[in-house]
Amino acid sequence: MSAEDAVLRLKRKGAFDELRKRLLSDFQTGSEGQDFVKQVQDFMEKRIAQDPSLLDKDRATFHTIMMDEIEKTGMYQAVEKELTNGLMQTEEFQNKVNEELSAVTVMTSPTNYNTVILDIEGTITPITFVKETLFPYVTNGLDTFLDKEWGTTDLDHYIQLLRDQAEKDVTAGLEGATLIPTKRRGCYGSSSDDIKAAVKQNIRWQMAADRKIGALKAFQGYMWKTGYENGELVGMVYDDVIPALNKWQSEGKKIYIYSSGSVPAQKLLIGYTKQGDLSKYFSGYFDTTVGLKVEKQSYLNIAKEIGVDTTSTILFVTDNINEIHAADQAGLQVVIADRPGNAPLVSVDPSYKIVTSFDLI
Repeated sequence: MSAEDAVLRLKRKGAFDELRKRLLSDFQTGSEGQDFVKQVQDFMEKRIAQDPSLLDKDRATFHTIMMDEIEKTGMYQAVEKELTNGLMQTEEFQNKVNEELSAVTVMTSPTNYNTVILDIEGTITPITFVKETLFPYVTNGLDTFLDKEWGTTDLDHYIQLLRDQAEKDVTAGLEGATLIPTKRRGCYGSSSDDIKAAVKQNIRWQMAADRKIGALKAFQGYMWKTGYENGELVGMVYDDVIPALNKWQSEGKKIYIYSSGSVPAQKLLIGYTKQGDLSKYFSGYFDTTVGLKVEKQSYLNIAKEIGVDTTSTILFVTDNINEIHAADQAGLQVVIADRPGNAPLVSVDPSYKIVTSFDLI
C-alpha cells in the first residue's frame, strides 16, 4: 500500500479528524494557546490605538482587516512551527498515528486468518467457463434433457422448485414471469407438452436475466451432473489456485466455498476438474440458502455455522465488489480477485488488496 493509499484510508476512517480535534483541544487549553491569544489581543489593541477608525468598521470588515494584518506578522507561521515541533512530536501523538496506520495495514494485507472462503466464478474459475460452457450446456441441451428425463422422480422435484418460484415471481409482478402448470390428472391439469414448454420458457427467461435464484441454480446443477459424469463437462480452475490450496491446507487453515451456484453444482465443478478431484481441500460449501452474497448477515451466518466466533480470522476472496463490501462490514478480511474477463473494477477503495493471481495473496 502506498503512502497515498494509507492517507486516503485514514481519512475515510476519520482518523485525521479525530487527531486534529485532539491537537486543537490540547493547544487551546495549554500554555501555547493562551500565549497565542494574548499575542493576538495585544496586536489588535495596538492597531486600534494607531488607527481608532477601525472601530467604525462593520464586524466583517474589521475581522478581514485584522486577519490579514495578523497573518503578515508571521504569528500564524510561528504557532504552526511550534505545533509541529512540539505537540505533534509528542510520544502520545506519534503513538496514535502509528496505531491508526497499523490498523489500516492489517485491514489491507490479510494476516492471522485461519479460515478461507472462496467464490467460484471469476475467482477460482474463469468467468468464460461459466458463461461460454456451463450456461450454454443448459440452454442448448434443455429440450433433449427434458425428453430423456421426463417422468422421473428427480426431474419432477426440480420442476416443482421452479413451479414454486414461478408462483412467487408472478405474484410479485415480475415482467416475463409465467406460471408452470401441473400435470393432468383426469380432466384437470395440463399436458406434458404444455408443462415442458412452460419449464423451457421459465428457465430461458431466468437465465437471460442472469438470476441467482435457488430453484434455477438447482436445476442447472441437476443438468450439469449428467454432463460431468459422462465427460461432456470438465471443470476449469486457475493453475495458481492449487498451490494456494496446498499452502493453506499445510498451514492448517479450513477452506470453504461460497457461491451463488447451488452446493451440488459447486461440488461437481470442484470434483471434476482437469486437475482432478479437488474436494479434498474443502471443508464445506455454501450457496444462497445461507443468504445473499451482497448481504452482511450472510457472512455472519457462515461464521456461526462453521464455528468461528471472530470474523476477522476469516479471509474471503471474490471478484464482486458488492460482496467485498458485505464481507468487510461483517468483519472479514477481504481480497479482490481481478481475473481476465471479469467486470472492470470501478471506484474501489484503495485499501482493498487486489490480486491477479492467488500467488499474490
